[in-house]
Amino acid sequence: MKRMMYLLVVVILVIGLVGCSGSGQPGDPDNGQNVNQGETGNDNKEPNGDVTIIPRDKDQEIEVVGIDELHRGRAWDITPDGKTLLFSWDEDAVEKDSGGEVRPPAFLYAMNLVDQTIEKLSTGAMNQGFASYSPDGKLIAFMENEGEVFFSFVMENRANADKVALKGGKGDNILLTAPPLNWSPDGELIAVSEFYMNNGQIKFFNTKGSEKKVITGNKMTIPWFLDRETLLFIEDRAIVALDITAADAVPKQITAGIDYVVSPNKQRLAYIPEAGDELKIKVAALDGNIELGSVLAEVNVGWGYQFTWSPDSQYLLYTDGGSVWLLNPETNVKKELASGMNFILNLHWSTNNEIIFSAMPADTGDDIVRTYRIELK
Repeated sequence: MKRMMYLLVVVILVIGLVGCSGSGQPGDPDNGQNVNQGETGNDNKEPNGDVTIIPRDKDQEIEVVGIDELHRGRAWDITPDGKTLLFSWDEDAVEKDSGGEVRPPAFLYAMNLVDQTIEKLSTGAMNQGFASYSPDGKLIAFMENEGEVFFSFVMENRANADKVALKGGKGDNILLTAPPLNWSPDGELIAVSEFYMNNGQIKFFNTKGSEKKVITGNKMTIPWFLDRETLLFIEDRAIVALDITAADAVPKQITAGIDYVVSPNKQRLAYIPEAGDELKIKVAALDGNIELGSVLAEVNVGWGYQFTWSPDSQYLLYTDGGSVWLLNPETNVKKELASGMNFILNLHWSTNNEIIFSAMPADTGDDIVRTYRIELK
């Protein structure tokens, strides 16, 4: 129980900042897990806000072919070609702490998604995660943490590569590094946010670990490069854009928000407008001047949500409680793809038309995070 409570605290912390064990063998599609393939129609489910549930499958709609467990551990990223999964796993290590309050550290692994073979990439004394490939897949940016204290690194995408720390200059000793990290489109910069109380800054490092630029302000989180010159982030509960190449530029507010994700074609913005007991994801058009257009769709979700876009920008993939949902903002309809989870931690849509997510299943009686793959057609 203490282990579960610790993981829940870490999950809540990470959600506030931005809004793993096993046999090592690939899971059987059934594998004794109650991972349910979602339905488009369900008499026990009510329409959520203005979004309706599709009454039946249509030829043009996405369908779930199957769901299988890939491995124990937590998925972080997929290579641009959709062939390799980056995840962290604690190798089923036995806890040294008899009280069971803290898990053994998890290390970075890569999985070949074709044959499900794995390769250990890194090791260390602390937990490794919040990892992402560079745009060309040659480098990995990641974090190591002990409790609430995070440290940022970059390394080559190969086993046992040297870890290069992303260290800043003076005046940052009191600030806490906050996940996630974000790569510039050209792979030359890594954006890292730091804050303490209502003071914050975003630092930009090159791939050698050297600090190249710092922007300061109030609490600043979730940095994301819209392009090489423009950075989006959260400041003062607003989604803002900043020209990082202009010395006198000031952040431009796009809309009120505490979390967001931009579609790959940069024409849609999915965002959480405000915190509260009930959260709402809104999807709106985004123009070339970074101006927000009309709201296309919205859905209610609970805390612990995840959301991301399909590679073609047509669908928003999101979680609500223990289920994975698909939303088409253009038609304003949604479809449940999977259920049967206590809660879901990570969510990805690969270029190979596969969805990968990490979660704690509801029926296993343990607090082990497992990673699953949903095959689509």
